Amino acid sequence: MPIRVLMLCCRENAGNILGCLVGQPDVSVNYCPGIEEFRSRLEDECFDLIVVDQVKQSKPGTAFVRDIHQRQSAAMIVLIWLPGALTVRKRLREAPWCRTLSHPAPPCEIQREIDQLRVRMASGGQGERTQIVTPGFPPFLVGEHSRMLMLKDALLKAASSDLPVLMFSEPGCGKELAANAVHYLSPRREFAFARVLCSTYSEEALDRRLFGSLRDSGGRAPGIEPGYMDTADRGTLLLDMVDALGPGTQARLLRVLEEKTFERIGGSETMTCDVRFVFSTTTDLHARAHDGRFGEDLYYRLSALVIVVPPLRDRKTDIALLARHFVKKHCILQHYPELAAKESFLDALHRNDWHGNVRELENVIERAIILGGGKDLSREHLPTYVKQPDEATPFPPARVQEYPVAFKIARRQFEREFLTMALAKYKANISHTAGAIGITRRNLQIKIKQLSIEVERLKRRDSPGEVSA
Repeated sequence: MPIRVLMLCCRENAGNILGCLVGQPDVSVNYCPGIEEFRSRLEDECFDLIVVDQVKQSKPGTAFVRDIHQRQSAAMIVLIWLPGALTVRKRLREAPWCRTLSHPAPPCEIQREIDQLRVRMASGGQGERTQIVTPGFPPFLVGEHSRMLMLKDALLKAASSDLPVLMFSEPGCGKELAANAVHYLSPRREFAFARVLCSTYSEEALDRRLFGSLRDSGGRAPGIEPGYMDTADRGTLLLDMVDALGPGTQARLLRVLEEKTFERIGGSETMTCDVRFVFSTTTDLHARAHDGRFGEDLYYRLSALVIVVPPLRDRKTDIALLARHFVKKHCILQHYPELAAKESFLDALHRNDWHGNVRELENVIERAIILGGGKDLSREHLPTYVKQPDEATPFPPARVQEYPVAFKIARRQFEREFLTMALAKYKANISHTAGAIGITRRNLQIKIKQLSIEVERLKRRDSPGEVSA
C-alpha cells in the first residue's frame, strides 16, 4: 500500500514537500490549500503522514494539532513551526505522534519521516523510531547526467565527514537541495537541519539569529532567546549567501568553527555547540578574500571542502527529467490531473540556455501549466524567448531606442526600474526583496536612497502581475 500524505501548508512549504515526494511511486500526496477541504479529507479518509504549518492553523497553540491527532490517531503529524513559536514546539516535542520542523520545511527532514514510515509499515505499524543506517540517495536531487553523478558522489563523500562544506554555483542551480542531501546522507540525519539566508538580515539581527541573545526584562521575565546554534545542535546549519556576513559575525563564526564555543548577544557565559556547517555562495569568495572584502581566516576555514553545483546548460540531458518532475509537482499544487508534456514542448526547453538554471525552468513550467488551463503542455504555452529564442531580445527595439544617453544614465534608469518592480512584487518588504534579487539588505537600502525610489508609495500599491502569451 502507498504511504498516504495529507498537507495543509503555505505554498512555499507545499512546494518543498512536493519537490521531495512526487518522484516516489509508493507515496500518494494530497494537497489542501484551504482549511475546509482539509477537515473534509480528515473525516473521510485515513492518512499515514499529515503535514501542517502554523500559517494555516485555525486554532492557536497546540489545540489544532491535538484535534488532528484525535481524528487520525494512527498518523504521524509534522508541524512546521514559525520562528518565535518555541513554546508550541516544546509542548509537542515529547509527543510520540508528532514531529516539529522549522519553517521552511527542509526536504531532507520530510524524506526522513517517509523513511521512518516505510520501516514502520514494513514491521506492521509497530515499533519505535529507528535510525536509518544506510539511506539511499535522496530523490529530491533530480538528475542522471555525468555532472550530476559526479556531484552526488562528492556529496556522499562530504556527508561522511564533519568538515565545513562550501557550495558554489550560479543562482538557481540547487545549492540548498545539495546541502539538504549532505545532511540526509550524514550520521547527523536524525537531528535538525536549519537554513539561514544571510543577506536578508542586518549584522546585528543576524548575530541574534545565529547565537541567540539574553532577553530584556522590560514587561517580561528575563530569559534566553535561543539561536540557530541551539536549533541545529548535533545537526546541520546552512548559511546561504555567506558572502553577506559582516566582519563582526565573521569573527564570531570563526571562533565557533575553531573552538566550537560562542557567547550569546548580551551575555558573557561561554556556550558549546556541535554543529556541522554548510556554506553557500554565488560569488567568487576566494577573490573577495584576496581583495579584503571577506575575511581570509574565515574563508580558508570554511572552504575545507568545496563543491560546485553544475549549471543546467552543462547537463541538458536532465531537462526532460526535470520537466516531468516539475509538471507532477505543479499539477498537484494547481489541483490538475497529471498533464503530458508534448515533444514540441520538451524540444523547446532543451534548446534554451537557461541562464536562470533550474529555478527558471521550474518557473517557466509552472507558468505553462497555469496558462494551459489543464490541457497537455505544448510549445504554445511557453514564453517567446523560450519557444522562439532567435526572435526574442532582452528589450524590444523600441525600448532600446529610448536610451540615446550616456551609459551611466542608462544604467541608473535600468536599476531604478528593476528595483521598483522587485520592491512592488514583494510589497516593499526590504528583507524579502534583498533576498530575492541576491543583494544585502543594507545595499538595497543604499540603492533606494541613491535612486530616490518612493518605498511608501509602493507599499500602498498592489503587486503588479503581468502574464504574456
